[in-house]
Amino acid sequence: MPDLRNWPERQALLEQLRAVASTKAAEADAAAPELDELKKALKEREAARAKTAKALKRAEKAKSKADGWVASVAKRAAAAKTDRARKSAEAEAAKAAAAAEKAAFAFHDAKTKDDAAGAELAQATDAFKVSDAVKRKATEAAKEARRKTLPVSVFVSLKTQRVYVRQGHEAVLDSPVSIANADIPIGTHAFTAVDYKGNGDDVRWNVVTILPRQADDFDDDGYNRSRRTTSGADVPPQTDVVAAKAALDRITLPPEVVSKVSQYVWPGSSIIVSDEEMSKETGEATDFVVLISGEPQGGIKKRPRQQPNYYQYDPYYDDYYYYGDRRRRPQRYTPFFSFW
Repeated sequence: MPDLRNWPERQALLEQLRAVASTKAAEADAAAPELDELKKALKEREAARAKTAKALKRAEKAKSKADGWVASVAKRAAAAKTDRARKSAEAEAAKAAAAAEKAAFAFHDAKTKDDAAGAELAQATDAFKVSDAVKRKATEAAKEARRKTLPVSVFVSLKTQRVYVRQGHEAVLDSPVSIANADIPIGTHAFTAVDYKGNGDDVRWNVVTILPRQADDFDDDGYNRSRRTTSGADVPPQTDVVAAKAALDRITLPPEVVSKVSQYVWPGSSIIVSDEEMSKETGEATDFVVLISGEPQGGIKKRPRQQPNYYQYDPYYDDYYYYGDRRRRPQRYTPFFSFW
């Protein structure tokens, strides 16, 4: 969370945004109990409708069976050739008609109950959908309001010629960007807003330029020789601020992006410039994942690093040892010229 105690105007703006976020969150929370009750009622209506639908299916099956019995008896009565067979068919037809009437009544009753249950279910579903839409809208509004109180991250890719904006570790927008001399590498630079200046009207930034590492930057122990001092302490690489600023000056952001982003540039916001595209590891709930220019691109787990070859001279044998991959044991190596 940005600390703006030294800039009352910016602090007031941030507090105003936080108040809006708090109000929206309260509205979302207020919608939760009603939604829970409607969800409970909806489940009850779904269970009742399932019960009536099952009863209707049984009644329909019974009615179909009774109607079939009536049709069968009528057919048999029509085909009767003796008085005894005719009387027997007529007696059975009376029973079949009574069963069919009873089945029809049961079917009508089951259909009425199922229709009523269906209407109640539809009403409960509509009420739940309305309340759920209100809750979702309130939740999204609260989320959006809170996101405005968080620092923004801006990533400019020379490769894709686009600018990407994330806030609160979520994507906000992306847009085409104009980069001068697009055929010339721009490097990897990370600008971070650290504080306000000019009564809060401007921002003070720091910048780090990340250079690609070379195979000869490593010694036999795996440490970077160019960053080692005589005392053995690691020294971070120096950033050429002029070159970093020149890279930033090559970029022209769309006015709508500047207008939307500038009002939420709190301390902690960042601008990342890179020759490469955004890494595939950038996803939900992450900030930008950017791979150093010149490094193997793609998934981090699928990027085997190129291991440099190591040779060490042994004065005792007047010969060389080949180390290859640092993880392997040294192997004796005799150069071609030693055979002459």
